Amino acid sequence: MADIGGAWQCSVDTPFGVRNFSVEITPSGEQFQALVKGNFGEMLVTDGTIIGDEMKWSMAITTPVPMTFNCKAEVSDGTLNGTVSAGVFGKYPLKGHRV
Repeated sequence: MADIGGAWQCSVDTPFGVRNFSVEITPSGEQFQALVKGNFGEMLVTDGTIIGDEMKWSMAITTPVPMTFNCKAEVSDGTLNGTVSAGVFGKYPLKGHRV
C-alpha cells in the first residue's frame, strides 16, 4: 500500500482554468480522511480508500451549485496522477505532489 499520509499540493485542470488546492491526509489502514483547502473553502473527506497504489474519494461543494466530485488517483514516488469526475460536466486531470 502506498504511503499517502501528510501534506499534498494538488491541481485540477478544468475548462475554467487550473484549480489549486492543498490536502492534508490522515490514513488508517485502507481508509483515509483528508482536509482539502482551496479557493472554494475547506471540506473534509471522510470516505477515502487506498488499495495498493490507488486512492479514491469524493468531495462535495455547495457553491456555486451543489455538486459531488468523485476522485481517483495513482500514487507513486511522492506524486499522484488521476482524474476528478464532475458528473455531466466531464472528467478532468488531477495532479499532485507531496509537500
